Amino acid sequence: MGITRDLASYLADVRFETLPEQVRAKACLALLDTLGAAYAGAAYSSSPRMVRDMVRGLGAGGSATVIGFGDQVQVPWAALCNAVSAHALDIDDSHRYATGYHPGATVVPACLAVAESQGSSVRQLLEAMAAGYEAGGRIGRAINPSHRYRGFHSTGTVGVFGAAVGAGKLLGFGPDRMEWVLGVAGAMAGGVFQFLSGLAPTKHLHAGHAAHAGVMAALLVQEGYTGPEEFLEGENGFCKAYSDEYRLDEIVAGLGERWELDVTYFKLHAACGHAFGAIEAALDLRARGLRLGEVERLEVRTYRAGAVLRDRHPTTFQQGEFSIPFLVSLALVRGEVSIESILAGLKDRTVMELAVRTECAEDAEMTASFPRIRPARVTAWLKDGSTAESRVEIPAGMPDRPLRAEDITTKFRNLTGPLIGEEGAHVIETAVMTGEGSIRDLVGWPLQMRREIL
Repeated sequence: MGITRDLASYLADVRFETLPEQVRAKACLALLDTLGAAYAGAAYSSSPRMVRDMVRGLGAGGSATVIGFGDQVQVPWAALCNAVSAHALDIDDSHRYATGYHPGATVVPACLAVAESQGSSVRQLLEAMAAGYEAGGRIGRAINPSHRYRGFHSTGTVGVFGAAVGAGKLLGFGPDRMEWVLGVAGAMAGGVFQFLSGLAPTKHLHAGHAAHAGVMAALLVQEGYTGPEEFLEGENGFCKAYSDEYRLDEIVAGLGERWELDVTYFKLHAACGHAFGAIEAALDLRARGLRLGEVERLEVRTYRAGAVLRDRHPTTFQQGEFSIPFLVSLALVRGEVSIESILAGLKDRTVMELAVRTECAEDAEMTASFPRIRPARVTAWLKDGSTAESRVEIPAGMPDRPLRAEDITTKFRNLTGPLIGEEGAHVIETAVMTGEGSIRDLVGWPLQMRREIL
């Protein structure tokens, strides 16, 4: 038995009832957080609307719901649409070690679509999610950070494995089919970080394609399709092809003892997670009484994956989410980084002028410590020649500094209440946190308002 086979056998045997209590609780929060992100993405982004319109143009009919819009479409298309929505605002969860991997936006939409079509229970959905998070997280941490430095976006590349495994669990796959679905899904893995040039919406499509391809892989295997042996570890396999420095042992280390949901983090800010340390450092300077009128310029030092986010002239919401100079300036001026504050900040002369005076660069020692920690230092150079500095090693929300369950439920309510009404938000939250109710209770609420901001 090889590594791919060992992983497949383990994933086929994952059961909700035997998951550790903290993993079951984390799965519930991950489902709730992703649903909030999906409803918000459908409401505020043009990308999900365009994808939904494309799918609608292919012909109506199906057994799975497009979140927020209400269309009933074929299962793979629902996974595509809902994954694009979940990732559109970059407020969805992320993985600590699988750099650039957003598991919720890939695993959850795939599982939701299959679960709805199968008439699965919420608990069966959560079981499939846990297995999907295991697959994508383990493969993603094995090939990173080299995978990211080569330009790949893990949401698209390893997300397809998580989506396929989650779908396979709901279809009742045993070890053989689970091994095949890893190989079939991996044949469709793709996505590169060039979206950073102009912040093209292809980033959203990486999540959508991963969810869609993962479901397609599972449906193909259900029909008898087979995948190659040793797909992950083989001489021409995934890890060697997609990473210069990979660690195959990470894929199977601590099976049943180490859980990838435990190293999944939820977002406190509406921004790229690699900016969180710098944002928190800026908020700390503000809390300590730094006066904006005294600031001559700002200097940010952080690890490589964050230092590339150095655009000083963002003009759109998504560009703002991926600009550390803008986000640090926004935090100092307005005291928060949220959807509404980003929109306001892009029109705020004080924020934009400070962003121009903010330099962001890599610190080699910080890069060496990533992803174990995610450090950032913000230094304010004052007009009198003195400096004020704040350094953050592990931003709030990371597994070592986790958000409280109440933080996640509050985030969900704040996102969805204005969009689907308090009743809808309450029904979803109750179904998720109790494991009762139907999948339709989670996905069937129409948007009461839409306002495209990107």
